[in-house]
Amino acid sequence: ERLAVPPAVAHVVAQLMSKDPACRPSSAQATIGALHAALDLPFDESPTIRESYLQAATFVGREAEMSLLACALHQARTGHGGAWLIGGESGVGKSRLLRELETLALVDGFVAIRGQAIQEQGASFQLWRDVLRQLLVVSVDVDDLTASVIGALVPDIDDLLGRPIMPAPPLDGQAGQIRLLTSIVSLFERQSEPIVLLLEDLQW
Repeated sequence: ERLAVPPAVAHVVAQLMSKDPACRPSSAQATIGALHAALDLPFDESPTIRESYLQAATFVGREAEMSLLACALHQARTGHGGAWLIGGESGVGKSRLLRELETLALVDGFVAIRGQAIQEQGASFQLWRDVLRQLLVVSVDVDDLTASVIGALVPDIDDLLGRPIMPAPPLDGQAGQIRLLTSIVSLFERQSEPIVLLLEDLQW
């Protein structure tokens, strides 16, 4: 018995199979819209809804990479940390691979911290601002001097720590940079659990 296909849906399928590229929908988004219209369904897919489907999809095709990263997690757990660079063209699954690694790390008791560089927003230490905010939330006993230095990058540090933080005395040039870097390192060293630091879009 042949399956009855609504004429409007059959029309969209015919367009997709056309030999003439000009007759096909111009994009995946246009195809989704045409199918929704053909089925008389509301087209209300948001980025959040779309991302939820992508995250729920079965993770396949990265067994070798996940095996290497799982091994790196085990080594970090035993005190032998490391750094890994995950590269590739846009859309090949790097972000999904990082999400799987983050899940694996959280299950294993790691603190997972994320940061992301942003194109054309190259302010000094921009990549570290969100990282530091997340570290401050999970840190304990952050001293006032470290907090005052970190506060230059985290304007809402008073709210995060639940107490007023005075600005650090100004230091110019290399001395100021060394003090900032030392304070960032100190914040990492305060963590009792191992940390997985996930930094995305480093090309920016």
